Amino acid sequence: MKTITVLRDGRPATPEELLAAVEGRPLPPVPSKPLFCTDVANELYRAREKHEPINSLHEGYAVLLEELDELWEHVRRKNTDHAGNRDAYRELVQIAAMAQRVAEDVVQNDLSEGSNEG
Repeated sequence: MKTITVLRDGRPATPEELLAAVEGRPLPPVPSKPLFCTDVANELYRAREKHEPINSLHEGYAVLLEELDELWEHVRRKNTDHAGNRDAYRELVQIAAMAQRVAEDVVQNDLSEGSNEG
């Protein structure tokens, strides 16, 4: 199981923040609004805690398609008010997190296992 260092604001530490902490430098300032990549990292962490790893590209495609369908529902409704944009943003975060999860669970594992073959 991976160890994830969580900062005071509840988000996973970035590699730069971990390096600063190890070297005794001050941490970079926390942005006033969360960055997309931070939201994706948090969603990925939550998904890993809640669900088993994705086992194949086929399964990963199905997960991504489901998330894209949910975004399409927001787009189709032309819901562009603040609440609609917030919902669409949440779906975009989930799409990015699931794309990263497929890449890490399926593709990177396959590539690293294949690199050991002669």
